[in-house]
Amino acid sequence: MEFGNIGNYYIIEPFIRELHRVFTNCEIRTTLQMSDRFCLDEKITVLPMSLYYGGTNNDLVDARNDVEAARSFLQTGKLDVASPFINEVLWADIVVDFSGDIWGDNADLLGPNRFEVGLLRDQTAQMLGKKTVMLAGSPGPFANDRLRHMAQETYKSFDLVTNREPLSTELLKAAGFDCSKTLSLACPSFLFEPAERGEIGNFLEEIRIMPGEKNKPIIGFALCGWNFEAGPFDAWPREDAEYKVFAEAVEYMSEDIGARVCIFSHSNGFDPPPEAFRLKHGRDYPIAKQLQHVLER
Repeated sequence: MEFGNIGNYYIIEPFIRELHRVFTNCEIRTTLQMSDRFCLDEKITVLPMSLYYGGTNNDLVDARNDVEAARSFLQTGKLDVASPFINEVLWADIVVDFSGDIWGDNADLLGPNRFEVGLLRDQTAQMLGKKTVMLAGSPGPFANDRLRHMAQETYKSFDLVTNREPLSTELLKAAGFDCSKTLSLACPSFLFEPAERGEIGNFLEEIRIMPGEKNKPIIGFALCGWNFEAGPFDAWPREDAEYKVFAEAVEYMSEDIGARVCIFSHSNGFDPPPEAFRLKHGRDYPIAKQLQHVLER
């Protein structure tokens, strides 16, 4: 996850470090897929993502079987079936749902039944008597009535929910969610530690390559499909007119403030295992390039 959406990394690193700070000597296992470097430096163990969601036709069946086993345990105190996912839940003292802004309809953009599988995973942990937390969320929307009712039951069973902005909580209340265990708190990304000033200075010197602009401030401008007024986020191609608001913002920074503007993608692409790891342009790169062309014209 270090190499895709950098915003996610800004959340994950300080969150893991806070867990270690607050729960001294704790062991952390996660289905978030991190590099070997991260696992070593941050002292975590990465589990196969397929334990949670593998993007296959079996995910929903497996998740339903697990929740039925957990429901039987809740009623009888006996666990007849212990899947690899259930074994990991039984090991843990606290189970954290880290879905962020894909706890809702947006989850299914990642694969079929992704949101329902996630709800069933949460319910399994809750029925097994584990403390469950949803961290740094922006839940919703919920267009499907059946899944919305499932989400309401799951949501009220969390021991703690932290939402990243108050509006999210108000929308949940309006949708009939029990928010008595919900707090509106800052995202962990605000705890992300920046690089040393000298390191940043060296990097800036490398990109100050245009003659006569050595002393201009540099403003980074990240753009992705989620920023447009009209969806879906992966709509392509887009009309030049859709970039007008962004072009005007960049123009203001350049002409009125006198800054250089560095346009960059919100996320990169890469070849995941089992292919050899290779960074490449992601979905947002053509969006950034089109903004560049609009500005040039």
